[in-house]
Amino acid sequence: MATVTYRIRTCVTATFLLSLLTAVVHPLPVTAAAPQSGSAYRVTVDRTGMYRLTYSDLVNAGVPVADLAPQHLHLTSGYPAVEVASEITGASDGRFDPTDEIRFYGQARDSKYGAMNTYWLAYDNTDGVRMAVRNGTPANGTTPSAFQTTAMFEQDLLYRSSLPFLDQADHWFWDGWAVEAGHSQTISFTLPVTNPVAAAASLLVAYQGEFFSYIVSPDHHVQVVLNGHLLGEATWDEALPFNKTFNFDGGWLLRGDNTVAITAFGDTGLAVESGYVDFMTLTYQRTFASAGAGLQFDADGPGAWHLQATGFGSSQVVVYDVTNADTPQAISQVRVQPAGSAFTLDFSDVVTAETHYVAVGDNGWLTPRAIQADTPSDLHNSANGADYIVISYPDFLSAVQPLADYRASTGLRVKVVNVQDVYDEFGGGLLSAEALHDFLQFTYSQWTPPAPRYVLLVGDGTYDFKDVAGRGNQTFIPPYLALVDALNGETAADNDYVNFDSDPLPEMAIGRFPVKTAAQTSTIVNKVLAYEATPVTSDWMRKATLVADKYDPLAGNFAALSDEGLAYFPPEYSVDRIYYGTASYPTAQTVYNALLGAVNNGRFLVNYTGHGDSRSWGGSLLRSLHVSNMVNGNRLPVITTMGCEVGYFIFPYYDALSEVLVTQAGGGAVATWAGSGRGTSIGQQWLYKGFLSAVFEQGVNELGVALDLAKQHLLSNAPQWVSLVHTFHLFGDPALRFPMPRAETNVTMTATPTQPRAGEMITLTVAFANQGQLVARSSQLTVTLPSEVIGGHFFTEGNLGEVRSAGAQSTLTYSLGDLAAGQTGTLYVVGTLAVTLNPGTPLSVAAQARSVNPDGNPQNNAFDLTVTVGQIQGSLGGVNFVDTNGNGLRDGDEVAGLAGIPVAILNGSGAVVRLTTSGPMGAWRVDGLDPGAYSAAVDPQGLVITTPSHVPVTLEAGASILDVYFGFLQPTAVMIVSFEAAANDDNILVSWQAISQRGDELYQVERSLQAEDGYVPVSPLLASATHPDGRFTWEDDQVEAGQVYWYRLVIQPGNTIVGPVAGYAGGQHLFIPLVSR
Repeated sequence: MATVTYRIRTCVTATFLLSLLTAVVHPLPVTAAAPQSGSAYRVTVDRTGMYRLTYSDLVNAGVPVADLAPQHLHLTSGYPAVEVASEITGASDGRFDPTDEIRFYGQARDSKYGAMNTYWLAYDNTDGVRMAVRNGTPANGTTPSAFQTTAMFEQDLLYRSSLPFLDQADHWFWDGWAVEAGHSQTISFTLPVTNPVAAAASLLVAYQGEFFSYIVSPDHHVQVVLNGHLLGEATWDEALPFNKTFNFDGGWLLRGDNTVAITAFGDTGLAVESGYVDFMTLTYQRTFASAGAGLQFDADGPGAWHLQATGFGSSQVVVYDVTNADTPQAISQVRVQPAGSAFTLDFSDVVTAETHYVAVGDNGWLTPRAIQADTPSDLHNSANGADYIVISYPDFLSAVQPLADYRASTGLRVKVVNVQDVYDEFGGGLLSAEALHDFLQFTYSQWTPPAPRYVLLVGDGTYDFKDVAGRGNQTFIPPYLALVDALNGETAADNDYVNFDSDPLPEMAIGRFPVKTAAQTSTIVNKVLAYEATPVTSDWMRKATLVADKYDPLAGNFAALSDEGLAYFPPEYSVDRIYYGTASYPTAQTVYNALLGAVNNGRFLVNYTGHGDSRSWGGSLLRSLHVSNMVNGNRLPVITTMGCEVGYFIFPYYDALSEVLVTQAGGGAVATWAGSGRGTSIGQQWLYKGFLSAVFEQGVNELGVALDLAKQHLLSNAPQWVSLVHTFHLFGDPALRFPMPRAETNVTMTATPTQPRAGEMITLTVAFANQGQLVARSSQLTVTLPSEVIGGHFFTEGNLGEVRSAGAQSTLTYSLGDLAAGQTGTLYVVGTLAVTLNPGTPLSVAAQARSVNPDGNPQNNAFDLTVTVGQIQGSLGGVNFVDTNGNGLRDGDEVAGLAGIPVAILNGSGAVVRLTTSGPMGAWRVDGLDPGAYSAAVDPQGLVITTPSHVPVTLEAGASILDVYFGFLQPTAVMIVSFEAAANDDNILVSWQAISQRGDELYQVERSLQAEDGYVPVSPLLASATHPDGRFTWEDDQVEAGQVYWYRLVIQPGNTIVGPVAGYAGGQHLFIPLVSR
């Protein structure tokens, strides 16, 4: 079947206003299929017939033929993949040798996307599916002289988007007619026919009606003539498809070209009768004669057949049964014999139904268009996750990567996808919009949550997938074509790529870079990056321009419709109104001049309301050829169009105005939003106001999200214009963030005390500010208190105006009025906690500052504070005293205290929680301690401590432990230079000498029977004041001969203990001390 393509675009007439519809989207099903695993090679074919892959073909494609076993080769096709039976010659030796080849029956694709089809060649450790072999040894049987064949003739030359007005229909036609009443018109077609015989034949002609009237019947009347023979006439009604079959004598057919003439008479009563021919199907009998290379032929029914064919140019002819295209069978033992300069083929076969054969000679084998190694991908892996998906034509991947990197740097999960990987995993390797839709639906439902929020398509596309226009146009990323426009019928509806449920609204924000080159891709990427780097203080970000077409009594008052958007702009914005037909702009040239000046000076937003077509606003107000005069650099507006077809990017003959604006280097727009179909200004007005509301009232900062909200606004208010939901397209980045000025109210809050106790007063300090660039108008502060805070009320410091409370007692509202950019302030809320609250009870307090403006950072408008009710606290205390006798106890007569001694309170983890010092009488106290385990610790500060320096305590709720005592002795400065003992017959004489006495020292000798402990005083206190020379003796007469004694000297104050060391005298063991301080 030969297919030629060419496209001529025409407009739909007003007759079709009678067929307005509400567009309904039928979401494409998601069919899960595992991606190609292991090593796989994409084999591309574009004709139907027998193909062979030679050893050199595979080597050139990188297939490691020397290392694989041919029985492990697999060939698959389709989605989900089905293994196709193949034949491998020479495979019996287990090697793929240089003379071996793979043979298979390949089928061209019958699709609007073209004839290209994909087969997958892969290998693993399992056996592939091979063709079964049937013995065709010639034997007795019926030998027919002819067989019946059917040839379909179709040329896709004319595209009519609204014909037929049916979903998923073929909108391409061969030729058409349009004849005025009382006239006739004849169109002719050439049908090449091979070797016909004089037998019964039929011709089916597929028509499509165009203009019609409900009061005329029939609407269409044509006559069909084949090679001068009248086949008959056909009549039908309305703009519908109509098929008519004409039976005739096959003897009317010519070998070679045949002419079919179709004449429209113009006699139905229509002012203009028009229609088209889609295709013709010819069924006829033909001989078994080959043109030399091969032959496709049939056994016309069940039986034992002896089939003979002539005219082959080689003796090497092989035959296959291709009745089941995926499981062809080889016919062996066929006979090929010379017949003059050609060869004849004969074989026998017994079949149970009509059977289709292919005979192939040496020069009849087809060669694939390409064999390419596949780069594995894992898009079916549910572990993937993304917020932002970029689907790009392969040649543009590097150019779009800087944008992907930037989006990732802002915290988005980014996935960049080669569109070929989408085709491979979700479409069997074939280009299709359905594969993209299924992939996106899979990511939405199966990838790791949260589901993707933004989708960017990088690549242009038209409805002319086969390049009928002959412009060399390539489909980089296909448009999603659907019958969604009430007038134009089928048009681009990229919205439906991300529509996965019963309503037409998108589940993700989607945009497209309509680019044909990597350079164009870089241009838009650089625009986006520069735009988002724009300071929010830039003056041009507070300027907008509204453009309107002149008044049209049939279409509307475009200026008035445009003015409806003025109320959405904040007062700080300057809005130009350039309205065609007004006193200021009487001509199209004045409109263009003013618009160009505004854009070149920088505008945040430009909107047009009025008539449009794919290349202009209003025919001449702004045209595609004008865009090169926009030299606004990085002062790039978002341009929205409320008009027809300005976003019709799928026309193959030229780029739409919306495309040109975003691909223009050095100026133009950062993004455009426009429709790919017709529409009314009434319906488009809902989109216009919905977008402005999203940006200026709701504070949406992402372009794609704002546009989706505009579609929601339309559907909620005017669902009869649902087609606009499908047809309005974003040409730009859906994640584009507006660097526009905003008001930004901010609030924080603290509580004093941080853990108030039941019955205690609490003070909330609420700080607010406008951190944005615009005035926060009619601002108010709301503080919500729990019911357990009693008597809460505002009070202020400074001149903030009157305090007001509103609503329930637990909600306090304070009117702040208009907050200027940068203005700050503080309010206080005071209340008392209920006495019934239990310690540890959490109390939630909320503060919110807001204004009527959308907020630049809504995340800091509110502040939530949890206040925990404090425990009933207790106290720890005690005395730091002089331990006169050094016994580590506070005896009754030890009343002297030591002031200035630091005391630390440590928690159970050893961390210091409180510090204090002892007062003039040595007393110390720490209040406000929560129940728990503590220890009190002191620093001796150079004193000798006679008690433990750390005292553990457990404090119960509300308890006071005030008997934690720390005893100290102050060290003396005296030095003992000698300490001696002499044993006599009935006593021991102890003597010592001291120097550096102050005069207040007291000395006492102690004795024990062991060195470590058990010492008791044996002398009275001997005062240094009575011995100014420092020489002392003491006679111990309470001793027994033969006993070993230990002595030590205790000096007060300071408790300096001297001794013991061993000595020997008079037969008694005597231990003499040394000085120890």
